Amino acid sequence: MDILKEMAGEMYQQCTCDIEEQWKRDPVPFDSRLIGFVEESMDEMGAKWQKILSGAGHDAQFCAYMIPTTMIFSRTKDGLSHCEPEHVSDEDCTAAATATLNAVLKCDASPEF
Repeated sequence: MDILKEMAGEMYQQCTCDIEEQWKRDPVPFDSRLIGFVEESMDEMGAKWQKILSGAGHDAQFCAYMIPTTMIFSRTKDGLSHCEPEHVSDEDCTAAATATLNAVLKCDASPEF
């Protein structure tokens, strides 16, 4: 939000920008044990992965207050998301689904859960 506030009032191609915060949601940490299961699953598959911070208001954000939660995002062609040209390759969908299954199996086998 700080970056956006710095832009307020500046001129961009003869247009100005006013910023008014309408809604704020604090970040919600996901369950470190579940994150670990996902990371292990990805490593065991030899898949490329990286941790990201998502500021999106996914349902998992609200579930995390009540139950252990994590998310897996799949990379999209050209980084496009939530729009008509969004595309995830079959290989990346398969990797995400396999990682999800393996993480669930690890969770099921864990005495912590």
